[in-house]
Amino acid sequence: MSGFYIKELTVSGGGQQVNLKFEKGANLVTGASDTGKTYVFSVISYALGSSQEPKTIPEAVGYNEVYLTIATFKNPATYILHRVFGKNQIHIRQVNHTDGLDGKPFSVYKKFTTAGKASAENHISGFLLSLCGLNNLLILESKTTGKTVNLTYSYLRKLTFIDESRIITTGSPFYFSDQYIDRTKSQSLLNLLLTGHDASEVKQIEEQKVKETRITGKLEFLSGQVLRFAHEKELTTAEYATSVGKSHEIYLEIDRELRESIELAKALTARKNEVTLVLQNYYEKLSYKTELLNRFKVLEKQYLSDNERLNFILESSILSSQLGDTLCPICSSPLDENHLLHVSEHENFRVAALEEINRNSTKLIGLRASILDLQTEESEIRIGIAGEGAEISQIELELSENLTPKIEHLRSDLRIYLNAERLLNKISFIDEQLSSLYQEKDRLEKQLKLKETAEDGAIVEYSSLLELSAFIETRLSAWNYEQYVKVDFDSRYQTFDIAISGKNRSSYGKGKRSISFAACLLGLMDYSQINEMNSPNLLVLDSPLTTFEEKKQETTQEDDLLSKQVLRSFFIDFAETSDSSQVIIFDNKMPDRATMQLINGKVNMHVFTGSAQGRFGFFPPSSQN
Repeated sequence: MSGFYIKELTVSGGGQQVNLKFEKGANLVTGASDTGKTYVFSVISYALGSSQEPKTIPEAVGYNEVYLTIATFKNPATYILHRVFGKNQIHIRQVNHTDGLDGKPFSVYKKFTTAGKASAENHISGFLLSLCGLNNLLILESKTTGKTVNLTYSYLRKLTFIDESRIITTGSPFYFSDQYIDRTKSQSLLNLLLTGHDASEVKQIEEQKVKETRITGKLEFLSGQVLRFAHEKELTTAEYATSVGKSHEIYLEIDRELRESIELAKALTARKNEVTLVLQNYYEKLSYKTELLNRFKVLEKQYLSDNERLNFILESSILSSQLGDTLCPICSSPLDENHLLHVSEHENFRVAALEEINRNSTKLIGLRASILDLQTEESEIRIGIAGEGAEISQIELELSENLTPKIEHLRSDLRIYLNAERLLNKISFIDEQLSSLYQEKDRLEKQLKLKETAEDGAIVEYSSLLELSAFIETRLSAWNYEQYVKVDFDSRYQTFDIAISGKNRSSYGKGKRSISFAACLLGLMDYSQINEMNSPNLLVLDSPLTTFEEKKQETTQEDDLLSKQVLRSFFIDFAETSDSSQVIIFDNKMPDRATMQLINGKVNMHVFTGSAQGRFGFFPPSSQN
């Protein structure tokens, strides 16, 4: 693994010294303002050959030398770099891991300079580049002429040491400066770090004739599409945020419960239909029995009426027999021999009447027995009707009060989940469309730039930029930068920066620009690590978080909570920095107590309190000097 890391910084002078130790992986120097954090940042850069001498601060008066102990990641070797403030020489000696400053005269291993041509053998640039596996390489200075220049560590330092003023700029993190003439060199260096190929392998793009109007029109259309999709994603993301999304496992449980409830409802409905048929059959039987019972009761009344009539006749016959024999009981004529026949007829009638009464009585007994049987059957049928009706009522109650509301509730939950899934699919579709649009824009931009000037063409292949964008996206997603992060690369020569969910990074506020700036360079480090590319594997950032937090101070409480979540996520992710690299952050912000517990032991932390408690700052208070 190429590159080197910083082990210790010592600043001395006038018989006194202060130091600060660092480790592989994550390092955080935090605490109050005006405690020397920015000074430490600048003095490390100065020790590594920067021409910008650290600004003098009151606490640093009398300190005029810097010692920087560094070590390589591969084939471990430790070096001490010694530089006197205001001098162009840097003395370096290789030491054992246990060696340090012992107060004895400094033993010179080799003397390097920070002045003159960087390609000179005694220039500090060559030594530092050799530790990164990037020495003796060329980068392109001009595409028009094909002119190349030697890669120097000063270029590389601009990708590894980011001060607090640059980290909030709208310029691309991958451009050295705002100077137009540096853009080709910047792109060439990025191409070297991404592909391992220096300028000797960069192919000149031949000029082609392209219809400018047609390409420009397409680019305008694509830009409009990008804005439309970005706006649509913003609306869709906001809609998803208000929905109640559930996990796939909960969806499966809801679906299973819904299916079971529907099957139970079907079974109850089928049972209700069966009971309804039985009940209908009962009603048909009841109608038949009731009609038959009514007819039997009418017949009973007829029998009773006939018997009453016959009994009345018999009674009248008895009464008439008690009268004198002067009149014929039949024709009321004077009784004589001619009327004996009438008397005989009367007797026969009485006998017939008695027989008829007996027959009617017998039939009446049988009829009443049948009526009693019918009444019993009718009662049983009514009991059956009541039972079946009660079961139907119970089924209807179960359906209306339990199953139907439950099914509707489950269907509602299922609709909400499916709607959330639809929104996620839509967001994914928009992201794919945005990526396609940016790729097409990149292709057309290259054609258009070829017509205008070969100088303005992008050097880095877009496939490499997309791969780099994926690493940056992973960082921003881990930090909860936005609810849904999609990173693409806008490869236009003037921009050459990432676009986040269709919005150029430069259009964000200072806070989000600073933290996304850090994500770009950390993503580049991740890319180098995964693809085993030669690189410094060292990144030093000054204040990537403070501005972001200050940006939130005038927002709502909800936004403030969001910023805390971003800070918490950032520190948790930062703590996982690999030991095959080193990241040093100087910032006023420090993890909260809960986050501190999570990252404890994973981050080498120095807290400058600015007070008597703990370490005051890099230097002790002025009154103690």
